[in-house]
Amino acid sequence: MSDPLVPLLDVDNLYARYGQARVLHGVSLTVLPGEVVVLLGANGAGKTTLLRAITGHVERTGSIKFVGTDITRASPATIVSLGLVQVPEGRGTFADLTVQENLRLGAYTRRVTAAALALEISEIVERYPILGERAGQRAGLLSGGEQQMLAIARALLARPRLLVLDEPSLGLAPAMTRAVFDTLRELHDEQGLSLLIVEQNADLSLGIADRAYVLEAGEIQVAGPAAAIRDDAGLRRAYLGY
Repeated sequence: MSDPLVPLLDVDNLYARYGQARVLHGVSLTVLPGEVVVLLGANGAGKTTLLRAITGHVERTGSIKFVGTDITRASPATIVSLGLVQVPEGRGTFADLTVQENLRLGAYTRRVTAAALALEISEIVERYPILGERAGQRAGLLSGGEQQMLAIARALLARPRLLVLDEPSLGLAPAMTRAVFDTLRELHDEQGLSLLIVEQNADLSLGIADRAYVLEAGEIQVAGPAAAIRDDAGLRRAYLGY
């Protein structure tokens, strides 16, 4: 059992760049076991780059530890196999593959028999019936909300210890946005799943989070309890624009 006081994810003094352009400047953050952490900031603040650095997709220096293992130089596949799984911005589903095929790909880093995987998929479909109804349909024909549910379901088949989501409400209607966040809340409340969420909808994300960080120009400017940040009108105006 994880020690609730020892970080599941521990990012320390992280720098990241695209070519010669440095985007992150000494970022440090933690996610504790069972915690929901939200990362806020304006467009261009470096939020997506931070997630891509954590999951091994951009050049980075500093220290990233996950369940005590240094993953600073680990490959994306190795990071997923350890249980740090990302749902990227734009969902990342394979449009020309069926819903069923997309779900199977979620377990690509795991050694699991076809029978065991079929059972896991049936359990996922029981939670998200729309995916069962659309099992043979190409993912590209799903609505935006259905694609987001598929992306989350596929990530769950990787057996995450920490699920990282980049803008899960992007492009969704308000009702579907609420449904997605209800799903995330259920995953946390029922399964104890730890979540790190980048999200433009500050009110909604702060409502399910334990703690929050505000990123500006590649640096953490504010960190603290989500409720305190949500209730601080001056801070919201200064960094979140509302």
